[in-house]
Amino acid sequence: MNTVSFKGGLKLPVTGPGSGRPIIPVPPGEQVVVPMKQDLGPECEPVVKKKQMVQAGELIGKSPLEHGACLHAPVSGKVINVTKSFIHFSGKRMSAVILAKDGPTNKARRADGDDLLGSLFLGGLVDFDKDTVPLPIKLDEAKLNHVDSLIVNAMDVEPFFSSRIRVLTERLHDVLAGIKTVRDFLNIKQVFIVFDQELGGLISDHQIRNLGDVILVPLKYKYPQAIDYLLVKAVLGKEVMCTIPCRDIMHSQDIDGLVLSVDTLASLGSRLISTERVITVRDSSGRLDENVQVQIGTPVNKILETCSYQLDPESRIVAGGPMMGQTLADPMMPVTKDLQGIFILDKKHIIQSQPGTCIKCGLCVDVCPARLMPFMISGSVENAEYDQAQKYQLSSCFECGCCTYVCPSNIPLLHWIQFGKFEIFKQRSKL
Repeated sequence: MNTVSFKGGLKLPVTGPGSGRPIIPVPPGEQVVVPMKQDLGPECEPVVKKKQMVQAGELIGKSPLEHGACLHAPVSGKVINVTKSFIHFSGKRMSAVILAKDGPTNKARRADGDDLLGSLFLGGLVDFDKDTVPLPIKLDEAKLNHVDSLIVNAMDVEPFFSSRIRVLTERLHDVLAGIKTVRDFLNIKQVFIVFDQELGGLISDHQIRNLGDVILVPLKYKYPQAIDYLLVKAVLGKEVMCTIPCRDIMHSQDIDGLVLSVDTLASLGSRLISTERVITVRDSSGRLDENVQVQIGTPVNKILETCSYQLDPESRIVAGGPMMGQTLADPMMPVTKDLQGIFILDKKHIIQSQPGTCIKCGLCVDVCPARLMPFMISGSVENAEYDQAQKYQLSSCFECGCCTYVCPSNIPLLHWIQFGKFEIFKQRSKL
């Protein structure tokens, strides 16, 4: 298949030395914190008590959803606290289980049987993507909608990251096993693996021969090519726009297909309880660029310590990435299933100037991959004109941040768009 692209977006440098180096395992440390909400489902209910001893892989948080994702102890040890006031990097307050490591960190296997969705529910599997949705929910919905296409996303959502290509090349056996499980469950007819064409050389000829009828799709990377909406258009040729107010998740009925990240399929194929993930850790100066395998609950500073990286006091740690991430207030913040990566901004890359007035230059319109008018949406929200913002298709924005990146007036366009969605959602939840 020929390489394809889309209108708008940004041509940002994405490759680095980390894409060609093996994944580094990170030891979890002596204490781990497991927040009870790590996906778009409701908060899990803690099922352990203070001073209780647990084994690695043991259930510690149960999802109230039938097809949600439970949470498990990433290490063996003692529960030293079950708090209700943990503050997630998103700013939301929630419950969390704090464990003191005492013993080996063994990997526990799922009890897969005839009930795949039940096994994934108890195994805690999610789709490791921008919108972290419990995997049983996505598979159940896809089955109800009789989808026949699977797109395996081996492109990182954020620029500068390369964890997914490392997972594809180092864990291809698990990825293919995960693909087979999904194919059998959904009766999938065609499978595509999309990847950045610049990193295609990392996939060996031997691995390509092992793919069978799975189709490799090289894409010319232009941020945010890895967003589900754009992948569907590139691979299946289907235009997808969200019209339901403030629904951020693309559903299988919208596209007649299923998009899953490559690390999700590797986790599925390994048949292990979900207590770890692979992320990229990179800084803006280029001194740090590694992909690490880390236990859920491990503090960020433990990762930096493993990478022998000295954090400058004036730097900022961004949870997620440079385009869509959020600044971390504390390097002790734990890794969670919904953390896409870690990006460190040094002082010279931190914008200090105050936002100005919109000059109607149209740059935000030019780069918007959803073909929206971000300055009109942002201005409407800033003036609390939410109905007007909806007329400009606020709900169709997938929050890539391209508009904010190019704005010469330093207006936080993405911030206003996110705020507008929150306000509309809040108003509708009262009805």
